[in-house]
Amino acid sequence: MSGKGRAAVGGLIMLVGIAVTIGTMNAAQGGGTYIVAWGAILFGGIQLVSGLMSAGSEDEETEYYEQSAAAQPMPAVTLPVRISGSVTDADYPAAALQGRSEGDVLVSFLIDEEGVPRRAEVHSSSGDEALDEAACQVIERSFRYQIPRDSNGNPTKTVEIEQVVWRLPGE
Repeated sequence: MSGKGRAAVGGLIMLVGIAVTIGTMNAAQGGGTYIVAWGAILFGGIQLVSGLMSAGSEDEETEYYEQSAAAQPMPAVTLPVRISGSVTDADYPAAALQGRSEGDVLVSFLIDEEGVPRRAEVHSSSGDEALDEAACQVIERSFRYQIPRDSNGNPTKTVEIEQVVWRLPGE
């Protein structure tokens, strides 16, 4: 949710908390008890302030990527198909070779309108930081995809996840 959306939701929650407090206070004027909805007021206030502080700080691409990465439907009609690039023994990080580390890395990334991977990040770690970083770098540097297209045939962005399997060369 964008900063403006969080601010709006927070303000609404805060207003409901205040309304509940005032409504029950008026009903209890004859000496009864009333409810102070502190939780709603505080939570709403925090969301309101947080939303206002972050409003406008996200650029369009970051917001799109975060929404897509959170399992939102992809706008692309054509599925991403890798047309070039692979992980080779030459890509194996020296530190991981020395430590004899192996592992599988799931990397999520944005494929832009030209089929180029951007903003690669580890979705599921191999347990070795050198392998994780190398997987992200190889994908951004050497992988290329068919241009993703929307239902009108226009180039669009989409999110992809690739698994990189690191096994010690020659074993």
